[in-house]
Amino acid sequence: MQISALDRFAWIRPWQKITVAHRDAYELELRTELCPQHPLYKVKATAIARTCNGDDILFYLPGHHYPLAGVHFTFTRRLEPNPLWPTVRFYESLEAWVENCMKPEVVDFERRHFKRTA
Repeated sequence: MQISALDRFAWIRPWQKITVAHRDAYELELRTELCPQHPLYKVKATAIARTCNGDDILFYLPGHHYPLAGVHFTFTRRLEPNPLWPTVRFYESLEAWVENCMKPEVVDFERRHFKRTA
């Protein structure tokens, strides 16, 4: 998978593309929070999308067995000593991420933010 595959991807709320201007901040937070035992420690990661209602960031991992990783930051701005934080879930393809992450989060977001009355 190439990052260019995401150039024309149709993001659905709560997910939104991360601008190049903001990408560095998320990548710095990732490097700051990771302890040496974390599975993403020293893995090249490019921030590509985030949720507008939470702390979830989608990273592209070029050359990694799993090209995508969903990360839930703690935003403590410090190293997390426990390798379980920040939490991470790996995806083998964009399609796997859409089915297992994006679609369920869209349903949950709409349920919580756009409650319909009968």
